[in-house]
Amino acid sequence: MEPWKRRVVTAFVVIHLVGILTWVAPPDSPIRHGLYTPALFYVIPTGVWQSWDMFCPDPSNLNMYVTINVYHSDGSMWEYTLPRMDRLGIAERYEQERFRKYVENVHLDDKSLFWPDLARWVARQDIKLNHKTPVRMQFYRFWWFVPPMPPDPFVSPQPDWHSFKFYETRINNGVPQ
Repeated sequence: MEPWKRRVVTAFVVIHLVGILTWVAPPDSPIRHGLYTPALFYVIPTGVWQSWDMFCPDPSNLNMYVTINVYHSDGSMWEYTLPRMDRLGIAERYEQERFRKYVENVHLDDKSLFWPDLARWVARQDIKLNHKTPVRMQFYRFWWFVPPMPPDPFVSPQPDWHSFKFYETRINNGVPQ
């Protein structure tokens, strides 16, 4: 490898490692205090940030998904479910992973600002896939809390699913009203 290429690769590896290590360092660490702001310019745009709440001390036990019922001008209904990682193969999961975090957040009441945009996107998907005119949508969240591990690891908990309609809108020419 040419020397200038080796230097570029080395610089990238160093920047990457410093960015990641700064990001995951404890909040009161001197490393994080000194390098956090510069690390933001690398970690956030590249999407390599990670939040520790995924792992500890208390990972989420919420299993949830979002479904949108799309009603058409001809009286038919299309049920669209935002991608569920547990229902996808490995290659599909990789391709659809961006939806996982989106689904975790978009169903929350304090994120209602995003619901009309999601409705517009689903309307476009509906028109593209079904060639029908959507006139109304209902958004539902489904969830259950996974209980702690039972003493017998071969006993699977039975899901206790709950649902709630969290948004409804009329659609006019692909635009929520």
